[in-house]
Amino acid sequence: MRKKFLGMVLVVLIAAGCGPSGNKNSQGGQQSSKFPEDLKDMMAGQGLVLLDGGDKKYVDFEAENLAGETVKLSSYAGKVIFLNFWATWCGPCRSEMKSMEQLYRLLKDEGMVIVAVNIQENRDTVAKFTKDRELTFPVLRDWDGSIAGTYGVGNLPTTYVFDRNGMLVTAAIGAREWYSEKMVEIFRQFTKGGN
Repeated sequence: MRKKFLGMVLVVLIAAGCGPSGNKNSQGGQQSSKFPEDLKDMMAGQGLVLLDGGDKKYVDFEAENLAGETVKLSSYAGKVIFLNFWATWCGPCRSEMKSMEQLYRLLKDEGMVIVAVNIQENRDTVAKFTKDRELTFPVLRDWDGSIAGTYGVGNLPTTYVFDRNGMLVTAAIGAREWYSEKMVEIFRQFTKGGN
């Protein structure tokens, strides 16, 4: 059921103009009750749709990190979770990694975590990639593609953002410039929980 829903969320986002082209259409999101009204417009300007007010929680999973330890997504409960699906061979994935790292370094102490789930690549390849780029956010391995399947991922990169209660607030297909003044402001609203 959740797989079908998450795939449908991405269809809604593409129809709303938030696919890889980064169009700035603000239609398609639900009316916000928890965040300021201007956040919806700010997000539209960044190719995102505010899905605040929905009832879709993240699907928990277990995966290995690069040290070989098993990590549950729910171990980050209480934080804003930026869940990104990617691969080293994916050009758009590589292009957004630097801005993801910058955003993470700025906001990790404010209650946000980036969890990058690599799809079906071996540990050595992923470890070299992350070391060469000095990535410090958690990287997990979806060795058989089952986690991506659960989340309905069809294109890379795909990103889901969940609020501190684990509820979906936005998603994106395709690369974004995550470290900009507007994006930082958007994610600070998420970490504040709309208060």
